[in-house]
Amino acid sequence: MLAKNKEYQIAYKNLKDGEHEFNWKLSGKFLELFDKKDMTGLDVTTDVIMKKSSRILQFTFHIKGVMSFECDRCLDNVDIPVDTNHNLVFKVEGTKNDFEDEILYLSEDETQLDISPFIYESLIFSIPPRRVHGEDKNGKSLCNPEMTAKLNELMAKEEKPKDPRWDELGKLLNN
Repeated sequence: MLAKNKEYQIAYKNLKDGEHEFNWKLSGKFLELFDKKDMTGLDVTTDVIMKKSSRILQFTFHIKGVMSFECDRCLDNVDIPVDTNHNLVFKVEGTKNDFEDEILYLSEDETQLDISPFIYESLIFSIPPRRVHGEDKNGKSLCNPEMTAKLNELMAKEEKPKDPRWDELGKLLNN
């Protein structure tokens, strides 16, 4: 793998076999490495545990903190908590084995591994499909009330003519 950033490189060849721990505090500066436009902020800690043996590197990522986005509903900033674990296995080998899809391969010539793309991947997989403000204890949305009112005002109100045939079926449901 080509090195992108020295700060996130692990010189695994120089390390003894066994368990090694690495920690990073990530902010918006980390996002600049990947040109991530929809995430407006990042404040997470990343703990990486690497178990090294002669030909295998096993990584466990634990990422915890807050990612910030524009709310999908009101466009105000919304903080989304993240607490995720992710595992990766690398094999130091000259050729790829096509039967092992879950294993990534490193050349025997390589001595360092840039871990930043894998941290980024863990972050991306933890983004929820919908990023909106939650609700208060009374069930009321915490979205910007001005924007919510404007959206409700502009929402198309479509009234369909009632089909009398469905009225009889509706009576069955109410019984």
